[in-house]
Amino acid sequence: MSQQIDDALKNILIDRLFLDYTPEELDVTAPLEDYGVDSFLLQEMIVGIEEQFGVRFEPSDFNTDVFATLTSVRAWIIRKQA
Repeated sequence: MSQQIDDALKNILIDRLFLDYTPEELDVTAPLEDYGVDSFLLQEMIVGIEEQFGVRFEPSDFNTDVFATLTSVRAWIIRKQA
């Protein structure tokens, strides 16, 4: 399940943010800022995550711990879906 979430997150990052990477080139443990994710692009990513996974971000979810890496986003998604 974790791999499926990672793959979906990679595709969201590439498709929504128009990144010039392949999914294989993205490291789920790398800081999102390494891929140029800023507060503006993060909003696009959030929309994609909410649509893909049927979860909703609450104001308390907007912190650097959740959005540090794709791995931390995956952990947040798993908690929300539980």
